[in-house]
Amino acid sequence: MSGTFGFRKCEATPSRFKRPGLLQVRALRPLIRARIITPFFILALILPLATESFAFFLKEAAGEDVVSNSPDEPTPGLGLIKTSAALARSQSEREDSGPVVLESTKKRTVSSRRRNTTDVKRKKSASAAALNPRKPEKIASRVELAPPTPPAAVTPKASRPALSQRQRQLRDSIDATLSLYARRVENVGNRNCWEIMHWLIGYGIEAKVSVRGRSANAIGWLCQNGRCKGTQLFHLSGARLQARVGVGVQGHHGQFLAMLAQSKVKQEYPIVVSGRKFTLADLIAFEQGNCRLGEELTFKLIAFSHYLPLDAKWQNRQGQKWDIPRLIQEELKQPVVGAACGGTHRLMGISYAARKRQASGQPLEGQWKRAEKYIDDFQIYALRLQNRDGSFSTDWFKGRADSGDAARKLQTTGHIAEWLTYSLPEEELHGPQMTKAIGFLASLMRKHARKKWEIGPQGHAIRALRLYRERAFPEPASLHPQEELAGPSSTKQPR
Repeated sequence: MSGTFGFRKCEATPSRFKRPGLLQVRALRPLIRARIITPFFILALILPLATESFAFFLKEAAGEDVVSNSPDEPTPGLGLIKTSAALARSQSEREDSGPVVLESTKKRTVSSRRRNTTDVKRKKSASAAALNPRKPEKIASRVELAPPTPPAAVTPKASRPALSQRQRQLRDSIDATLSLYARRVENVGNRNCWEIMHWLIGYGIEAKVSVRGRSANAIGWLCQNGRCKGTQLFHLSGARLQARVGVGVQGHHGQFLAMLAQSKVKQEYPIVVSGRKFTLADLIAFEQGNCRLGEELTFKLIAFSHYLPLDAKWQNRQGQKWDIPRLIQEELKQPVVGAACGGTHRLMGISYAARKRQASGQPLEGQWKRAEKYIDDFQIYALRLQNRDGSFSTDWFKGRADSGDAARKLQTTGHIAEWLTYSLPEEELHGPQMTKAIGFLASLMRKHARKKWEIGPQGHAIRALRLYRERAFPEPASLHPQEELAGPSSTKQPR
């Protein structure tokens, strides 16, 4: 027993679990023992309280919420009950003066006065929505190392036939391989711009890099002109954006723009150089001005086929007129054998132009028709040079060859499979030659998962697997995080 009159101290409890009048009856016990209050007086005092308690239980049995109008009454989950107007005022004050700390119910005394609960009826849904017991949190300021890259548009897929057991095995083998290599982290302090570009070609907009111990989007870091092993990709010539070409940066004119096109980055994506803001559209204009006769136009053809309308026309800085058919014409004049990466990039550029024309529904004529026939012929030729194990020729397109070297096979098979996966009709992707090539590539990469591949061939091999996964098995990928890094493939290769 403690406190005045010897009754126990009562903690504040939620209003719907209180019993009206209970505290008042206990407070009268010392007076009853002293015979100060007669039984008739007690009966007259208790009768109204009993009536109120009876009404309380009736409402509770009916499933109604009994909520007090008083702003001083406690409520379940919150320190205070607030009417709609009070909540609106509280929200306004929170926005003006910062976080509002809710009062603790233990610091409040229980009011002895009660209002008639029948005057206030609230629906449960409205009460729950209005009194969401969430305390405002202070969010620490966060420095974004790179802006998020806009995701590629998702097109609805038509219903497809069920996969065979062999197809499921191939799909799972691809997923397991991609999952293994996705765990690797490339550090911009150890890799130059060219190397980071070939890391992002594999995983596109999802590619991440480590920047002083923090994760950043690879495309975003390069577009913010972040340093990679001390090098920067962009510079300014007056007020004009320019991209560097040379050792440690772009290996070819338009190479970075082509990689952004292959990753489906939008033209509105920001580029920041020396505090000045540009967009990808400015980089496109720069590469248009650099079109020159006699120079490699492979990567420009990839980029312009993706970003520009088919009938686009422009002038370079020397005043020469250009369009996409002229780019195709100039590229068809150049040889494939001896070109960059065995000529696979040149074939990819011509394929990009031909596929966009086909997708537009416009007739294939002139340079477009030449591009289509050129690609068809090289597809047949490349598949003829395939080795028995599923790999492609280790001598590119010079003839059939199998050096047996894993790194060389990754380089040639990765590049050729990437181009074929992009350019072949979808029904041919499930043919025996392509399934065998992709199965070989996935198994090779898993078998040598601890091997430190050259980042260029590795990036193109990863992109070959991702392209095949997207086109042949367009349902969401199922990665295998439990796969051991050193574990060889346990999935049988399709034959």
